[in-house]
Amino acid sequence: MSLATSVPAADRSARALDPRAVRGARLALRSQLVVWVAFWLTLAVIAVGIVVVTVRVGEVEHSAWDYLSAGCRWFSFAMLLFVTAGGIGPYVAHGLTRRSFVTLVALDVAVTAAVFSACWTLGHAVENAVFAARGWPTSVQEHLYADGSQLGLVTLEALLAVLVYGTSGALVGAAFYRGGGWWGTLTLPLTLAPVAVTESLLTGRWIGDLAQRGLDLPLPARGLTILLVVALGMVVLHLVLRRAAIRRPAS
Repeated sequence: MSLATSVPAADRSARALDPRAVRGARLALRSQLVVWVAFWLTLAVIAVGIVVVTVRVGEVEHSAWDYLSAGCRWFSFAMLLFVTAGGIGPYVAHGLTRRSFVTLVALDVAVTAAVFSACWTLGHAVENAVFAARGWPTSVQEHLYADGSQLGLVTLEALLAVLVYGTSGALVGAAFYRGGGWWGTLTLPLTLAPVAVTESLLTGRWIGDLAQRGLDLPLPARGLTILLVVALGMVVLHLVLRRAAIRRPAS
């Protein structure tokens, strides 16, 4: 009896995380690795340049690394847009189902968020050490954290933000792939909505009075809301792609 019940459970587990999607996600992530390294090295160089210029023309008054937070988020958005719009055709043509491809995208989003939040936190940690040695402040504005030394909140915000920006990028890519340029453009208010909601909950930007009400919510409620936005985004991604006509890659 126990064997009979354990087999279906194993089957359900296998279906929940398709091995083909896992292999595809590994391939996609490996192909992005060089771009990731170049991006983070570029951010580090820019941060050093900001500090050098600031010291020459005035005084360092707050975190320099913080200037680059938008770049980190929108880069993850762009990467997932390209993975979705450029990847669904080749992956489905090579045997993945649309459901497996959405799983691949979800895995890509999760790994991207984990890696980017770790890199973002490391950047703040290095800046904190350098700035503390020189007596410079590391305060920031419009974040969950008021200072770059609050590394736990730094990691939490970056993780939640990149999850949503990656999901939104995938939705934009899917809309353009399925509907073409016109529909992709017309649906931008919907596909960018996760970003707007998340920014209002994390930083108080983008939606004015709604943002102020969002910031009044307890942090656990905001975090849970953002995770629900990500989950809903993945459901919508599946609905958009499940009947999309696959354009076969040219041989």
